[in-house]
Amino acid sequence: MKLEIAKKEYYRKLSKREGFRSRAAYKLIQIQLKHKIMKKGDKIVDLGCSPGGWVQVALKEVGGKGKVIGVDIKTLNLENLEGNFIFLKKNVYDKDLEEEILKNLQEKADVILSDLSPNISGVWELDYQKQTDMVLRVMELLPKLLRKGGRLVLKSFQGEELKNIERDLKGKFEKVFIEKPPASRKESSEVYFVCINYIGPT
Repeated sequence: MKLEIAKKEYYRKLSKREGFRSRAAYKLIQIQLKHKIMKKGDKIVDLGCSPGGWVQVALKEVGGKGKVIGVDIKTLNLENLEGNFIFLKKNVYDKDLEEEILKNLQEKADVILSDLSPNISGVWELDYQKQTDMVLRVMELLPKLLRKGGRLVLKSFQGEELKNIERDLKGKFEKVFIEKPPASRKESSEVYFVCINYIGPT
């Protein structure tokens, strides 16, 4: 078995054994272990939350006094999602998204998580542009949704816009890291921006 296939199979089996809804949960776990982006009592917004692996991790990290708002166009199975969680079945491009999130969160978020990804067509140029548009949309939402000093984990695809996105984020956060967690497949073009201490819009 090739190494990458073996790794994918390992995390798939591990997620089933440990009760996570997807192997993607381990990407967030590994980012959390390295950067401590989530804390007890945090208010978190998870954009593109289905099937719920990141929600499970976030709920565990914030504890009983925290809150997690999940957003996705796909219906999320709420079974066994224990904790202070609210699901919004909405598109990230909906005009009333910020209003709905803030109504349920009652204040700005401490952390925004985004594992958003388009439906992959197999045409790289098209898929890359769609994913880049999602990244830009999340960045557009930051001033209304993220408190000063807040944190962000944002998936992006590697490509020609990556340096521009990194530069823009460095203007908005005190620290910006680019991570490819061990749970992410080597052949995948995905990377994660881990951004600490939101300064605000530039």
